[in-house]
Amino acid sequence: FTCTVDSNADSPDAAADALPNDINCGSPAPNTCTLRAAILTINGTLPAVVSATRRVITINPATITVTSNLTPITRQVEINGPAGRTTISGVNNMSAPAFTLLRFTDPDPAPGSTSYKVSNLILTNARGDNGPGLFFSPAAASTLAVTNTDITNSSVAATVAGSGGGLYVGPGHTVTYTGGQLTGNTAASGGAVYNKGNLSLIGTTIGTP
Repeated sequence: FTCTVDSNADSPDAAADALPNDINCGSPAPNTCTLRAAILTINGTLPAVVSATRRVITINPATITVTSNLTPITRQVEINGPAGRTTISGVNNMSAPAFTLLRFTDPDPAPGSTSYKVSNLILTNARGDNGPGLFFSPAAASTLAVTNTDITNSSVAATVAGSGGGLYVGPGHTVTYTGGQLTGNTAASGGAVYNKGNLSLIGTTIGTP
């Protein structure tokens, strides 16, 4: 099952997909799918999504700017940007509301649905609690493969006791991070990465602000 994101709009969730359980990502037209609508569709109860052995969000726009939390992802999925990569950017300043970008929190993974992938993205300018750039901690032990993806200029909000300015790996999970960079991220604990699971970095650049 695949949702193709072809709009860079940051529509509110309800407006992004008024019918999250129809066969189309986006409503009423299938060709106006936003990232928020794609996440809603993957999280929804559409039988084709629930029964799928492979779920994919394919992102086409070069840049998507978000101004509030993206909905947490509660089902196994692959998220792929184009070869030239998609930038998903927040607004990281002290006057902006705190929020996170990609957050994987599947509360009840089905057997065989514990493998996730992220590729060809630039996640930047997030500010929130644990892992505002990318937070990975589904309920059951899971794996995440991250490829050709940067997490940059993100931070744990000063008023929050969180960890991992860029990436947070929850206990019992395995993350393989290949290529890309984790730079310019800050937190009181684990500026670039806070790892409570098993993390492999392969050719990945770690840098400070």
